[in-house]
Amino acid sequence: MVSRFERGLVTDLQPPDVETRLAILRKKELALGVQLPAEIMSFLATRIRTNVRRLEGALIRVAHFASLTSKPLTIDSVEDLLREVLQEEGYPVEWHEYPMENEVCAEELAVIGRWLRGVLQ
Repeated sequence: MVSRFERGLVTDLQPPDVETRLAILRKKELALGVQLPAEIMSFLATRIRTNVRRLEGALIRVAHFASLTSKPLTIDSVEDLLREVLQEEGYPVEWHEYPMENEVCAEELAVIGRWLRGVLQ
């Protein structure tokens, strides 16, 4: 098997550097028709190093999250969104609590629960 590969061109494939990953993200950003903040693009390019498909997938996930929630993106929110991807890349990720949102969800769920039990009409 090795002799068959030796007949062709042998090259060493390395993951792209940060500048190349940033260029890939910018091109994909244009193709998607979205515009993300520079610090988010830089965060993605520096944290996702091993795989271009994973990098593009992270960009798509972040772009869709931004368009669906209409909230401004922060590094913390992107880190929470991409928790699994960043862990696979070898970065420990802390959970960021959003107490106000948690309280609102808990209140709404409690109201729904009471409504389902017939307490609220």
